[in-house]
Amino acid sequence: MRHFTIHSLKIIIIFSFTIIACTNNNQAAHTDSDSSKVETIQKYLPPNTTSANGDTLIVYRKAAVFYEPDSSKIAKRRKAVGEDDFNAGVEDYAYYLNAAHDFLYGTKLTQLDAKDRQFIRFVSINKSEQTVKIDTLSELWGIYFFDPAQKAKQVDMTMIEEEYKSYFK
Repeated sequence: MRHFTIHSLKIIIIFSFTIIACTNNNQAAHTDSDSSKVETIQKYLPPNTTSANGDTLIVYRKAAVFYEPDSSKIAKRRKAVGEDDFNAGVEDYAYYLNAAHDFLYGTKLTQLDAKDRQFIRFVSINKSEQTVKIDTLSELWGIYFFDPAQKAKQVDMTMIEEEYKSYFK
């Protein structure tokens, strides 16, 4: 049996509330933002800042970006794998997310949350963009590392220290 910290317990409770909310199908509607609003906001943001606009988290600076599924993806996965396997998977995600948060806290790397977002847009120093559609990702919960000088990378959170050292060398 794994030893869980208070922080791990908080993560499990948050996941439990997410699962309960998904079971009740109480999902808030998301509105699409138009690209002109995003462009207007980007014009006024200094480099290396972060902005959230509608359904897109826009990342301009070095960070670890955590993402999570919406209620429909949770329901779909629960149906596909069964309740018991799904709940066991959620416990594993909670454990590794907690370990990642703890490790990254020690590195002083900015941690961002893409909760309630459908897209993550990474903007490099050369103004090139990389957009990720969260609901198409195979992992329900996960992490991207981003440094504006290089391409964003989805990391294996079970090997967070190695991934950090490899990406931010």
